[in-house]
Amino acid sequence: MKSSLVSAWQQLRQRISWLGRQPALDALLAHADPTRPLLERVAWAEDLIAWVRRRSPGKTLRLLLQILERQPEARLRVALTFRSLVRDTQALDLFADTGLPRRVAFSHEALSRLAALLLPDPPNSALTE
Repeated sequence: MKSSLVSAWQQLRQRISWLGRQPALDALLAHADPTRPLLERVAWAEDLIAWVRRRSPGKTLRLLLQILERQPEARLRVALTFRSLVRDTQALDLFADTGLPRRVAFSHEALSRLAALLLPDPPNSALTE
């Protein structure tokens, strides 16, 4: 009876933690799974990083590392999940998402700045006058 109550409480706590904006660390570590689809693993990594950065990043990172030292199963799942993310993603996707400028953008920006230097500023008058 007691173990079923504890199990039910843990399941409820896990579900509630995922409803909030920032899940609890134990729920995050429990959901580390290198076999999940890529988008789920990326979302998991974003949640874990957000958890580390939420208050004092140095302290929370230290806490995370201490917990992973004491829980070898969780450490293995987290490591395998991060390895699978590195293996399954490409640098091109990262650069495309961050929006690195193309070469055409440089020439356009240079011409715009040159035109702004050479051409006079438009008059600053309201159309209602």
